Amino acid sequence: AKSGACRLEPNDLAQVVEAAVLLIESMAKKQGVQVVKNLAPTPHFLIDPYILQGGLYNLLTNAIESMTNGGILTIESIVTTKEVELLIRDTGSGIEESLLPQIGQPFLSTKEKGTGLGVYISKQILEQHNAKMEWVSKKGTGTTISIIFPLGESPKG
Repeated sequence: AKSGACRLEPNDLAQVVEAAVLLIESMAKKQGVQVVKNLAPTPHFLIDPYILQGGLYNLLTNAIESMTNGGILTIESIVTTKEVELLIRDTGSGIEESLLPQIGQPFLSTKEKGTGLGVYISKQILEQHNAKMEWVSKKGTGTTISIIFPLGESPKG
């Protein structure tokens, strides 16, 4: 479950998100999930595009898997002078409210065949980039993940 050492370089987060979306598009299509993107260009800040892409891939895959009868996956970014907020919304099955405080702990899975390591690894990767991850979910209506990347801070990688 090691995420590895970050090789930080100036990058546009929107381009990293686009690359992660390319990896999940065929899975989304097969599952009947429409992917909607509203990505603003971001100022370049220090990130490891390959490691971050892997962390986002885990989160996007989980979102798609939660929509067993199709649905909509929306990926949006909001840029301010202090931060970039990345929102990942799905119209899937949602998460029990009692589990929300535990999200990101190792071996916690709501999937029958899940290992509980995907979100844990994504959380570790995001923490290496000084990003915070917040979850809002309602059982039966979907989940929104908010990932906030502060601008002007040096990542921990």
